[in-house]
Amino acid sequence: MEVVALVDTGFSEFLLLPSRCVEDLGLAELPDADTLRLADDTEATFRLYECAVVWADEERAVVVHAAEASPLVGMALLWQHRLTVDVEINGALTIEPLM
Repeated sequence: MEVVALVDTGFSEFLLLPSRCVEDLGLAELPDADTLRLADDTEATFRLYECAVVWADEERAVVVHAAEASPLVGMALLWQHRLTVDVEINGALTIEPLM
């Protein structure tokens, strides 16, 4: 499944997917949940799932946080990559491996 996601530099984890997407993919739930502090200084608890993603032409095992929200790419998935953003309306965003 291809997913269009927002890049969230304030999200330190790998990937956040809507619960419906997690269900459609049939991802395996992990036994633990994760509580994160959000940008508005509140805390939220997320169910966690195992997922394999293709990232930079390689398959990677990641932990997915499930929520009723838009898909997010977090900083853990961007590790060892360069993120370039043209800060303007409809500005370009590029992600490229550092190596």
